[in-house]
Amino acid sequence: MVQAFNDKFRPALGAKIKRSRARFLLRYSAIALGLLQAWAYRYLVYMEDTWSYLDIADNYLRGDFAAALSAYWSPLYSWLIALSLMIFQPPVCEKFVVLKLVNFASFILVVFAFELLLDQVMAWYKEDSLVSGHKLLKVSEPVLELSSYLVFIFMSLSVGAVWKDTPDLLMSGFLYAATAFTLAFWRGRLNKSGSLFMGLSLGASYLCKAVMFPVTLVYLLVLALAPQARATKLKAVLITLAFFAVIAGPYIAAISIKNQKLTFSTTMPYNYALWVLRSAPFRHALAERTPEQLPMKFTHPSQVIFSDPQVFYFAEPIHATFATHYDPAYWFDGVKIYFDWLYQSFATVNSIQVLWRLFFAWLFFGWIVLLVGSRSLAISLQSMAQRLPLFLPSLAGLAIYSIGLNCNTLYSERYFPGFFVLWFLGLMGSLRLPDTSKMKKVVLVSTIVSLLGMGWRFTTELGSTLVTLTTSSVNQDCLILQRLSELGIVPGDQIANIDPLRKVGWAQMGGLRVVADILNESAFWRLPESRRASLYDALRRYHIKALTYTSADKAPQLPSGWQQVAGTHFWFYLL
Repeated sequence: MVQAFNDKFRPALGAKIKRSRARFLLRYSAIALGLLQAWAYRYLVYMEDTWSYLDIADNYLRGDFAAALSAYWSPLYSWLIALSLMIFQPPVCEKFVVLKLVNFASFILVVFAFELLLDQVMAWYKEDSLVSGHKLLKVSEPVLELSSYLVFIFMSLSVGAVWKDTPDLLMSGFLYAATAFTLAFWRGRLNKSGSLFMGLSLGASYLCKAVMFPVTLVYLLVLALAPQARATKLKAVLITLAFFAVIAGPYIAAISIKNQKLTFSTTMPYNYALWVLRSAPFRHALAERTPEQLPMKFTHPSQVIFSDPQVFYFAEPIHATFATHYDPAYWFDGVKIYFDWLYQSFATVNSIQVLWRLFFAWLFFGWIVLLVGSRSLAISLQSMAQRLPLFLPSLAGLAIYSIGLNCNTLYSERYFPGFFVLWFLGLMGSLRLPDTSKMKKVVLVSTIVSLLGMGWRFTTELGSTLVTLTTSSVNQDCLILQRLSELGIVPGDQIANIDPLRKVGWAQMGGLRVVADILNESAFWRLPESRRASLYDALRRYHIKALTYTSADKAPQLPSGWQQVAGTHFWFYLL
């Protein structure tokens, strides 16, 4: 399948590369490992963002397009989920299996797009060798092909992964495709349909992640800097921009009308206030403080219906599995964005540390081996400048995330794999060394050092997948939902929750609504019986049917009335 798609798009890119047998082995190994991840985690959901994507998909299937339209969550992933659910119509308990099928199908697209990009890099690399006029040692084509493919596998299936239920992996596929078309344009090999496909790729990438809107501007800059005639560049920029607008324009218009202001996303302001300025709380605006203590006035924060411990209520006006996470921009409407150099510096340094730990440290060690062995400058800045189509989009994406977020936070590493693969391809194509047998050995050793370092994380991830494969045969969310259903909990019922990680797959699966939240679980368990009874009464007044609790291992000594679902770490109290 990957080969067929690849052959279909090769004419538009003008690349004629003979692929090695090793590439075929790596391709099908990657697909097999992706399938293994999808199957091992078929009943497990990665993070709370997933409930929002699934809720949006459900709203589309119900025809509730007003509720489905979100300026916070990019739409393409939810569209794919909705389409898959409509086609397969799975039983309730197999819903998350379809989700993993979407992830796996997306990964096949990513493999196809990466191979398009790799063909372009290798073709450009070969042409550069013929034009240079003097012979310098660069990495050999087999080393370039194999090392790049290995890095792609390491990044896509560890830092990113098929089991992570977010659109980040899918976005990287469109990123690779857009970069492949850009390289073809720089090489002067892009045919008439190439700019069209580039605009479509960039538009689709934006529909995956809002960060690709500003990155698209960088791609247009790269086209403008290409070594082509001015008229040719202008035409390419206009065609690319036009087809980007065809894909992205209707969505931008719809969310702008809904929010009564021109916007391409509401994600960035809230996340900047949350992770950089630390002025917006992660869960609830009034968590551990009164309205007078807030650094800014929020228009409609979630309501406190019980104090000590605080119980937050958020049933209206948004109906979702977890309404405060379905549209954070609504609950934190009124957040102010400003610049604070101290907070900004702290967030950026933390983000750079994450990048260093995940990727660049291992590349650095490989470079050290290269520099010591060659006793000369291994990477020519002039050669790097010729690789702008690879470096500029990569640098833009990494910089936007590093500036706009504190990436030293839970789940943040999933943003980076696609951008890092572009960076690696640029660096590998920029090596310039004396052409000696010694240098060939040094290049080989330095490449191995870097790959071993990055491969360590992949090996760890593979081990976790194999362990999960042996323990994930039980669908715990289904067990929870079945037990609650036996006790009279039905779709649409309201639930209160004591779970900081919001592992509420059973609620999404069964159409239940978590409308109340207790953040301070330890304070709740310490309550005297009379005070706890008062809290239960407060929940009943808001027509909440049950209070639920999920623990990573075992719960504290539970008061009377609490029940555990057998085979899970889930407890509940019927109200």
